[in-house]
This record gives sequence, structure tokens and C-alpha cells, in this order.
Amino acid sequence: MNKRGRGIKLVLIAAAVIALLFAGFGMLFDINEILVDGAYEYTADEIIEASGIKTGSNLFFINTRAAESKITQTFPYISFASVTRELPGTVRIAVSEGIARAGIEFEGVMYLMDENCRITGEVEADDTYIEVIGLTVTEVKVGNVVSVDKSDETRLAFTQAVLNRLGDDGFSTYVTWLDVTNIGHITFDYLGRFTVNVGSGEQLEYKMSRIDGIISQLEETDTGLIDVSEEGKSYFEPSR
Repeated sequence: MNKRGRGIKLVLIAAAVIALLFAGFGMLFDINEILVDGAYEYTADEIIEASGIKTGSNLFFINTRAAESKITQTFPYISFASVTRELPGTVRIAVSEGIARAGIEFEGVMYLMDENCRITGEVEADDTYIEVIGLTVTEVKVGNVVSVDKSDETRLAFTQAVLNRLGDDGFSTYVTWLDVTNIGHITFDYLGRFTVNVGSGEQLEYKMSRIDGIISQLEETDTGLIDVSEEGKSYFEPSR
């Protein structure tokens, strides 16, 4: 065999070896398991189907960002999705489901929002929610954060902050309205007995921590204004 023949043979052998390596690589990292964490409103099968990821596909050839986007766009109650690879052949999908805590009116229709003001659908007759007052809504789309007038962007940010804080502190069940008309004088009702003034949407964790302390010093029949708007100062003003 001449040099040219030997060279061609070596090239063919190298190509065959590379092909075998690729085939082995593909088999080694085929997806054989897809796990879903954090889902309550939707089933794991529904989320997997929406992601577009299938068992048998190569672990490294999936588009994780596209899968995450498909999940959050398909399911309005899912506010966050993360898709990660776990060697040798597992995909893990972690989701966070928003809690429909608030309602916002737009063109005569009341819509439910989660704590991040992401629209989850229209209000049903038996829904309980916190009515948000003071936002100028320009568009609502299920699965997206409510769109507001440019001048209301700070109000929207403070609304998100307050709703999250209300939920974290366990207050949201006892609140029926939140007024952000004046972003320096944000108020909400609490327990059907008090109007709470938190001032601006800043330092909310500190402000909210003072509310129960004030209430613990009052009588069960007391009603009025709880003001925690100023740092280092809080007081109760009874109804007249």
C-alpha cells in the first residue's frame, strides 16, 4: 500500500473513532429522568410538556433558557422557572408559584395579580384579594406584570414590595385594600379595624415588625390609625 493509501486509511480510521466517540457521548448523556420541584397548582407532567424537554434527548443540546421561558409563559401562576442539568442524564426543573394576593381594575374588569403584580387571570366570584388602589394601568396580559403609566413605575415597585412584605409577614389574609396613590403615604387596612400608614415603600421589614407590637397594647375593640411611617417612631391614633 502506497503512502496515499495509508493516509486515506488513517483518515477513515480516525473518522470512525470520532464517530464512535460522539455516539458514545450521546448515549452517555441522554436524558433519562426529568424532575420537577416546587409545583403545586400544576402537575409535573404539565410542566415537563410545556418545557419541550423530552427523555432521550442529549443533556447538553437542550436550550434551558427557552424551556424556562416556555414554562412561565404557559402557566400564569408560575412566576419563576429554572432548568438545570445534572450528570449523567437528569434534568431538574424548579418552579416558584406566585400567590394571587391582589386585584387591580382595568377597563371595568378586575384582574388577579400575584405578589409581584403578575396577572394570573380575572377575578372569580369566590376570590379573596387585596384591592390595589392608585395605579394607572395601561395594559393587562395574563402571565405578565401589569403595565402602568410611566409616571407610575415607582408606585408599581412599591406595590410589589408591600405585597411581598404583607405575604412574608402573614398579614395578607387580613388586608382587603392597599392604597399607593401617594407613594410617600402608602396605606392599607388591617383586621378590619385599622388603617396602617407605612409612609414610603422603603424599610418595610422594619416598619411592619412594629405593627403587631402596637396592636398588642390595644383593646380588642380599638379602631383607628397605626402610623409606622417614620423611623424610630410609631403611634396609634384612635378613631373619633
